[in-house]
This record gives sequence, structure tokens and C-alpha cells, in this order.
Amino acid sequence: MKAVVTAGAAAIEALAVALAAWAIIAVVGVLLWWLAFDLAAEPGDVVAGISAGWLLAHFVPLGFSLDADAALSLGLGGGALDFTLSLAPLGLTLLTVVLAFRAGRRFAREGAKGAAGVLGGAIGFAVAAGGIAVLASPLPDWPLWACAAVPALCYAASSGAGYLLHAATAGHAWWKSMTRRVQRLVEPFGELRASALPGRAAEVIRLAAASVAGLATLGALGFAVAVVVGYVDIVALGQGLHPDVLGLILLFLLNLVLLPVACVWGIAWFSGAGFAIGAGTSVTPFETLLGPLPAFPLLGAVPEGWGWAGGLAPAAVVLSAIAIGALAGARSDLRHSSLSVAIVVPLLAALLAGLAVAGLSALATGAAGPGRLAVVGPAPWLVGGLIALELGFGLVPGVLARRLDLESRREPDPEPNAFDWTASADEEVPSAGNG
Repeated sequence: MKAVVTAGAAAIEALAVALAAWAIIAVVGVLLWWLAFDLAAEPGDVVAGISAGWLLAHFVPLGFSLDADAALSLGLGGGALDFTLSLAPLGLTLLTVVLAFRAGRRFAREGAKGAAGVLGGAIGFAVAAGGIAVLASPLPDWPLWACAAVPALCYAASSGAGYLLHAATAGHAWWKSMTRRVQRLVEPFGELRASALPGRAAEVIRLAAASVAGLATLGALGFAVAVVVGYVDIVALGQGLHPDVLGLILLFLLNLVLLPVACVWGIAWFSGAGFAIGAGTSVTPFETLLGPLPAFPLLGAVPEGWGWAGGLAPAAVVLSAIAIGALAGARSDLRHSSLSVAIVVPLLAALLAGLAVAGLSALATGAAGPGRLAVVGPAPWLVGGLIALELGFGLVPGVLARRLDLESRREPDPEPNAFDWTASADEEVPSAGNG
């Protein structure tokens, strides 16, 4: 009964989260309707536009059809146009992710029964998404069930991540039980490996999370520098639109919700793979190949290629990984482990971080308009693969260098078991069968 109550409360909370994000978009939409159109547009069209913006922020693509006159007025040629818009404004998505993550952590305090909260939240968010999709009709490019399922999956993944993280860090009974079951599956490969598995897995996750955080910082700093360098072009593009005060506010808000996209593109740029702003284009540290671009201020920050000096960008990723690896190497888990562990753990962390970056790149990729703009963003697998390779080249030397530095400052330890690649060199690890 308690699980049912938890699920119901979670569903109501998820509905509130969905409506909060919708209300934020609605405030901007209503102001635009009032101040720019003098309430001349149909209320149903305004609600549809607001709802479509919410769906786009939750990865539901939108379809647009423009007649010849409308396309000509927007400078898109003289013929009718049908195109898809699927590049998500991740700034709005981040609101849902943060609130869902916090809800998941709170549900985890109730133990195993809290899992009902994750399920209930997903159901509640699906109901909200379905209702918003009906309001947005006919703009969504997907059937109603998909318009409800994809946003619900976004909410459930965020809530589930918060739930699992809290359960693992707090050491819930069900989590320990599941861990022991996994250890028993690994026991045929060695009891020491099985008993050390939770600690090694935690170290991999910590190192991968630190690497992704470092990459996010690097991408944000790179974007900030690009804005400073391209400030004149950004201002010129903004002035070319001749916006009034309301237009300036709308441009600012639109740039704001796209900032996370720009940061992910910054990570892709530092990886060396770069990103595209239209079919047949590429923006990399080595060269920048672009066609005609829309007059959007944020595009004034697109950097020029550096030629041979572009190798400094991937080198920055490697150097940051060396620093992170050196900090991780000072931890007792890696400092006292065998040499093979000190190599395998950072390699697995690099692989996990590369997969995370590939996922982020996929979320920051999509269609931003008609024609060539149907292809915008980085190539996820290429970016993720290069990041994993560069992190591997940095994390392993960083961890090993720190270990050697610390070992040179202390007295020699007793000789460890040469065949123990998992256990600590100076402490006995209990068997998994005793748990």
C-alpha cells in the first residue's frame, strides 16, 4: 500500500514538473503574443506553439509546412517548404533533468519501495506529455504514443539515476544484496576479484564522472573564449536583425536555452572531431568550412580553424586527463592497488566517459531548419571515440605518475602478491562468500 501511495505522489510531482516547464515557456509566448502581435493571433495557435516548444525541449521533433509566400517572407526561397526541427533547447531540458534527479534521490530514502516513485513519476510525466502533445497538434512529427513515451523516458532516466546513486552511496540493503549476487557470478574467476569488484567499479565511475566534469568545464571555457573573440560578429548579427526591446529579450532567452548545446559542441571541438552547422560543413580545430548561415547572434562565436596548431585542442583534453588521473592516483584505492589495476581502471573510466560524451553529443544534434540546416551538431560516435582515446592517453599516465611519486616518498611496502591484480598490496580483502 505504501508503494502505491509513493507512486501516486510521484505522479503528481511529475505533473507539476511538466507544468512548471510549460509555464516558463508560456510566459514568454504570451508576452510575445501580446507585445509583438497585439493579441492578433489565434489563442489556439499560441497554445500550440508553447506546447510544441515544450515537446522540442524533451526531444520530440516538430514538423513545419510553409507556403510559398511565408517561405519568401522568411528569406527561404520562393517555393513551399516542409522541414523538421529537432535540435532540442537543452537549457529547458536541464530543468526537467535536475528536478527529476532530485525526486529520485528523495524516493531512494524510502528503500526498495521508493522504486515505485520512479515508476509513478514516469507515468505522471507521460500523462502530462500526452496532454501537451494534443495541445501542440499538428506540429509534432511523431504519433501521440511516442510524444508521451520519449519525454517520460527522459524523466524516468533522470529520476532513476538519482535513485540508484543515493542507494549505492547510502548502502541500502537491496543494493548490497544485488551486489553480492553479482559478486557470486564473478567468483569463478577468483574470489579476490569478486570481493574487490564493488570498490573497483566505484573507482571507475568516480574517475569517469570527474573526466566528464572536466570536459564540460573545458567546453564551457572554450565557448566563453569564442564569445569574447567573436564579440564584434555577435553584436553585428544581432543588430542586423533590428530587434526592439522585446526582440532583444527573446534573442537573449533563446541563446540562454541553447548554451548547453554550445558547451557540448565545445567538447566536440576540443576532441578534434568538431561539429557541423549544415550539410557538408565542418567546424574543427584544424579548419572551418561553412556555407551561408542564418543571422543568429550565437553563430558569431564559431571559431576559425587553427591549421597545424589545431592539435593543441586535443592536447588540452589529454592534459586535463593527466591532471585528473594524478588526483585520482593519490587516492588510497589506486595508490595501494596492483599495477594492472592502476592501468585497467583509468582505461575503463575513459571508455565510460567516452560513451557519456557520445550520448551528450547525440542530444546536441538534430535539425535546425530547412535545407542544409537539417544536419546540425557533432557526430556522436566519432566524438565519443576520440574522447575515450584522448582520456585514455591522459588518465593512465596521470595515475601511474602519481603512484610513482608517492611510492618514492615512502618506505618500501612488503612485497605484494604478484598474481593479485585486484586486492590491495598491504591489506587483506575478505571473500565475497562471507558477505
